[in-house]
Amino acid sequence: NVEGLIASSPVTINGMMVGQVVSIDFADTKGNLVVEFNVDSDFNFSKNSEAKVYGGGLIGGKSLAIFPKYEQG
Repeated sequence: NVEGLIASSPVTINGMMVGQVVSIDFADTKGNLVVEFNVDSDFNFSKNSEAKVYGGGLIGGKSLAIFPKYEQG
């Protein structure tokens, strides 16, 4: 559910802004959505990391939080 998330919404890791949402579009005819976002290239984390919509309220919109998962090395 991406209600309240829009293109240009902040993308954060541990509360720090590291990028922004680029677009939100339909992935298929079943109503599934794809959220495209960018992250500063100098921050590395696994593609298996999770992203969750959070925030909202009377003043601010929603944001996308990344919960990094790091590869075992």
